[in-house]
Amino acid sequence: MRLDRDRLKKGLLLIGTVGFATLGQFYFFWRRDYVWDSVIFTSIALVCFAMLNRTTRARPSLSWLRRLTQRRLGTQPLIIGLALLLNLIAARSANASPPPHDYFASVVLWLASLILFCVPFFDLDLASRTLTNWVGHVRARLCQSRIELTLVVALLIIGLVLRTWDLEHIPANLSGDEGTQGMWAVDALEGRLRNPFATGWFTVPTMSFFAQATSLRLFGNSVAGLRTLSALVGTATLLFTYLLARRGLGRRTALFALAALTFNHYHIHFSRLGSNQVADPLFMTLTLWLLSEGLQRSRSAGHPSVPPTGTSVAQPSPSRPAKLEKGGGWLLAAGLTMGLSWYGYFGSRAIALVVAAFLGWQALTEPGFLRRHAYALTLMALIALMAISPLLLHYADHPENLSARFNQVNFFRWLGNELARPDHDSTFSLVLRQVWRSFAAFNHTLDPTFWYRAQIPLLDLISGIFFILGVVVAISQSRRSRPTIRLVLTWFALTVTLGWVLTENPPSSMRVVIVAPAAALLVALGLDRLLTLARQVAGGHQSYWNATGLALLVAAAALNVHYYFVVYTPTRVYGNPSAETATVLARYLAASSQSRQGLDPTGEELAQVPEEQPHVYFYGPPFLYFDFGTIRFIARDVPGVSVPPRDQDPDYQTHVSGRTLFVVLRERLDELEAIEARHPYGSLREFYSKADARLMFVVYEVPQ
Repeated sequence: MRLDRDRLKKGLLLIGTVGFATLGQFYFFWRRDYVWDSVIFTSIALVCFAMLNRTTRARPSLSWLRRLTQRRLGTQPLIIGLALLLNLIAARSANASPPPHDYFASVVLWLASLILFCVPFFDLDLASRTLTNWVGHVRARLCQSRIELTLVVALLIIGLVLRTWDLEHIPANLSGDEGTQGMWAVDALEGRLRNPFATGWFTVPTMSFFAQATSLRLFGNSVAGLRTLSALVGTATLLFTYLLARRGLGRRTALFALAALTFNHYHIHFSRLGSNQVADPLFMTLTLWLLSEGLQRSRSAGHPSVPPTGTSVAQPSPSRPAKLEKGGGWLLAAGLTMGLSWYGYFGSRAIALVVAAFLGWQALTEPGFLRRHAYALTLMALIALMAISPLLLHYADHPENLSARFNQVNFFRWLGNELARPDHDSTFSLVLRQVWRSFAAFNHTLDPTFWYRAQIPLLDLISGIFFILGVVVAISQSRRSRPTIRLVLTWFALTVTLGWVLTENPPSSMRVVIVAPAAALLVALGLDRLLTLARQVAGGHQSYWNATGLALLVAAAALNVHYYFVVYTPTRVYGNPSAETATVLARYLAASSQSRQGLDPTGEELAQVPEEQPHVYFYGPPFLYFDFGTIRFIARDVPGVSVPPRDQDPDYQTHVSGRTLFVVLRERLDELEAIEARHPYGSLREFYSKADARLMFVVYEVPQ
């Protein structure tokens, strides 16, 4: 086994030597403007070669990585400095002017800098022992609690099914925002979008479009393929929510939280959309879990908060500088996750604020907190900045993109407009209404946007009761030394304030998806505490009250699943009526452009159609345009143009050459007669909404 590991290591070093040397020479010869890239690649090749040469002379029992991670005097600062240098070069090359034609080198250098930064703090022997001990611990715990394991696995499977079943048609509409993000993903997939460190549609970081492009490649270039990534991300969030609660709140509360989030209709909905908001809860739960694990492990390492008077404290060995304390690796991973979250939706930027507020709270209430964790927290912040650095340089060149979205929707801009009205309410009443609508979103206030527009609050009736109780429990217990409770409270209060109170039109559901796991944790806290008090009052065996809690969660799950799949989905309200019209039209155009038997969106069988693509004249403006994101994504291969209204261009002419479709919205039906007179011998077909039976549009087809 040792021989095999050594041969594998030498083989990787050999490949690295040849590969990076070849890449460096390629840049020297053919990409002469990128001389620094050539120098970096060649330097990496030389380092690999030196390590390879050294391994052939060194004892096989001590690998180069173990030598590198011994943290001897002077090695650690050198490696950190090299990592920072590589990171700076990667960020500068990604934002070079003129832009590079290929960002592969920038991505490789960026990833290499992050990995290299972690190397001095990673001990292979310690990691191997820790992993072995952890696996053994988990195995022992699972053997002792097979019921818990069964419940967790069952809930994760159910959560996955609820988020992946029939993604092509639930939600029935593909919104314009989904379609537009899908087209950006298609551009990344086909090579038209090359820079993952910039911003694109609505100043969204382009990295998220590359992630969606991967989903399209793996799961199909379709609506379901676009949405599958969100479903997997939503399911992963369930796991990390459970792990976060399991560490700090106990087994029963963790299971309650997992169940509450698994069936929450709000989280289910956004886990089924081809949009990037659902990644915010994953980044938040993962970051907070890593942070809480790191702090807990460091606390359990036995370091005294404040050394007693007269007690000598062991100093680091002269040959070994201050090490990352036990649990520091978890904090390093938390910083990396926190930095990577900036490449998703804007809501994930609240993660850094939540972490900073929580650490400040801990520093004020726990003696010696900053002294004990200062080194690890500094490294956590540093690696987070390294992860964000290419994007930060982009914002430095384009500062308007950093706050553009918030400037469009911020509360103070809305407040100024409201106060400018002659019949405006007082400032106090406007602020009070804003706060009420934001914090009552889970029990009373309805989502006003077409991103969801559910006709019930973001929690069902039963969960809403326990949510209120959970808030009271969390506030009352936050005074005690319970870091997880403080994390949840900080998470909930800060994200609701930033995402809803300080923006217009709350509670706009898409802005604060990040708070859904926090709401589930508060529901679990309330239910757990209520069952504990009920047992103290009424008595009875613990299993009886566990079964009672399970029954309540089953009832809440039934309410959520019934509402979302039976009540909400048939309304087709998601995305607004334009999205329904565009989806039905796009599916019809995509189906009719193929020579095959199939079903159109109305459920009727299509006749055999010619193989050639139809040309579409779309009589939709100013209500809907042919380049609407939904139509562009689903029917991207169908050529078409938007026809302006007659009052804007009365002389606009249409020409028939081959098979042509005239699509006329209901709002412009008065122009249909002129189309039929100008192009006779066509066939007419009407399309009605399945939700309310209204006429959406008609298609007048002129055959070839």
